[in-house]
Amino acid sequence: METIRLVKEPEKFRAALYDGTEEIGQCTYVDTRPGVWTLDHTIVDPRYGGRGLAGKLVRAVAEMAREAGVKIIPQCSYARVQFDRKPEYADVYEKELPAGQQKYGKVLKEIQKFTFFCFSWKIVDKMFRQCYYTTINSIRTRNL
Repeated sequence: METIRLVKEPEKFRAALYDGTEEIGQCTYVDTRPGVWTLDHTIVDPRYGGRGLAGKLVRAVAEMAREAGVKIIPQCSYARVQFDRKPEYADVYEKELPAGQQKYGKVLKEIQKFTFFCFSWKIVDKMFRQCYYTTINSIRTRNL
């Protein structure tokens, strides 16, 4: 018989799930700046999937944030969806970034676009080179 326990561990910046003594899941956060945490990771052992355990972990971190009087930026994709869908998180949901970070975010997006362009160009270039050399080799083979 499994006994799953949810444990708030603020000293480790997380909430964790245990089945007996085995850790089966965790939701971690980082103390980003005064009054704000970034919830960065939520994971549950796949053997325990489909039981709503990840949601319980996110809820526990939200409770910890309320107790500490801080807001949460949900960086983890699962937590982000939960925060966007459920009004129970509205009081701890930090949606806005400070002005300096907003500017940084815009610059980062431009860098990502440029990187994607360069990466895409490298792929196209590689494909072109492969086609070119295949064609050249094919022509050489026929002429011999």
